[in-house]
Amino acid sequence: MPSIQLDQSTYDAIDLSARITGISHGQVVARLVSQSRTTSPPAASVSGFDDPAIDIHAVYEGHRTDARFHKLTSRVEVVGGPLADRSFKSPSSAARSVVAHYKPGVSPQRNGWTFWLLSDGSGSTLQSLRTD
Repeated sequence: MPSIQLDQSTYDAIDLSARITGISHGQVVARLVSQSRTTSPPAASVSGFDDPAIDIHAVYEGHRTDARFHKLTSRVEVVGGPLADRSFKSPSSAARSVVAHYKPGVSPQRNGWTFWLLSDGSGSTLQSLRTD
């Protein structure tokens, strides 16, 4: 059977997709190859699988930071402000970066699940989406 070498980041993405979907690593790669042959890729995807994004924001030190939370991976992609176009592995790592940017003299440790708010007007924290 043929084999391929992957960097750790790519392997981790394939592994996550396999665990989420309950299929083998090989099946994940096969789906990716199949999808790459289509003319219109999914709007938001992680390793070829839809990863719905939810608009979120935080207000810290009077500065609003807009972002998108990706439900399957828990990644936060900042879409506005000085940290725009940065992606973080977790809500907490994104929150720490916001705090460190605006107030570098304080400890940036934050619980991202309570730091970020849903931008749907409900006033709910990101924590309200957690199921575990």
